[in-house]
Amino acid sequence: MTLSNRTWCIPGAAEPAARAQQPVSPLRQRMIRDMELAGLSANTQECYLNAVAALQRHTGTRPDRLTEEQVYQYVLWLRDVKRVAQGTFQPHWHGIKFFYYRTLGVDWPLFTRKKIRPPQRRRLPQPIAWDDARRLIAQIRRPGYRLCCTCMLVLGLRIQDALSLTVHAIDAKHMIVRVIGKGNKERILPLPPALLRELRAYWRTHRHPRLLFPNRRGTAPCSARSLRQAFNDARDRLGISAHITPHSMRHTFASFLLQQGADVRRVQMLLGHARLSSTQIYTHLTEPMRDDLRDRLDAMFDDVFPGGPRHA
Repeated sequence: MTLSNRTWCIPGAAEPAARAQQPVSPLRQRMIRDMELAGLSANTQECYLNAVAALQRHTGTRPDRLTEEQVYQYVLWLRDVKRVAQGTFQPHWHGIKFFYYRTLGVDWPLFTRKKIRPPQRRRLPQPIAWDDARRLIAQIRRPGYRLCCTCMLVLGLRIQDALSLTVHAIDAKHMIVRVIGKGNKERILPLPPALLRELRAYWRTHRHPRLLFPNRRGTAPCSARSLRQAFNDARDRLGISAHITPHSMRHTFASFLLQQGADVRRVQMLLGHARLSSTQIYTHLTEPMRDDLRDRLDAMFDDVFPGGPRHA
């Protein structure tokens, strides 16, 4: 089975035209099918493919030709020499494990009986000052990317959550947004009126029947890579630290809510970290959040949009 170096290159690392010309090996296709069968999200699939690509780059050997000892030494290097944070190590480890254990079907003790201790170091969140976040968003030139980053700030979304928003996710009657996050879990978020107005105005510019942020062909959501590039360009023009990424909008959302006195448990719920059933989520929305957190969110986020609460 042939597996070229190009086969496991990091998705998004090349230009679109170049990526289209790259051969896709049967082994890569097989791993993708296995991940789809397992119900892994597109973002998780990309992380797992990147993990295999990084393994091949480090060893200089096709991943299906590596021995258990070589993979073991790479995992130790990643954790103890490169000293990556937990948030980087875990998807690499799980991606490599999926490739060998699920796709190749190898029964190595490394994946079945040995316990791998994750790194001790955790990467701390990188929020941005609220005023800087507003200035940065205003600097993003494409309206779709600007509004998508606004959703990340206003709703505390991950980049893929925001890009994947659909028309039917917006419930204007009950002023809520239905978000499908990691693990295909749904959470319900309060929808500030100012954000609803902006989403309606932007949707009228393309009128896609399903997606809020479609690509130019209307075949899929906008590219996460292109959105990151637009964000980074705006950030660099303002001279803001390169450590600030689109994900910082989500951190800023959480930090600002806590600074405003919101209950930690409710913030966990909004971020999708709490393991609550859909019924419990509705209960929180209809009782304490309706009177407390919803009013606080509406007041906080009205000034994100030009013209404040009077903007139409």
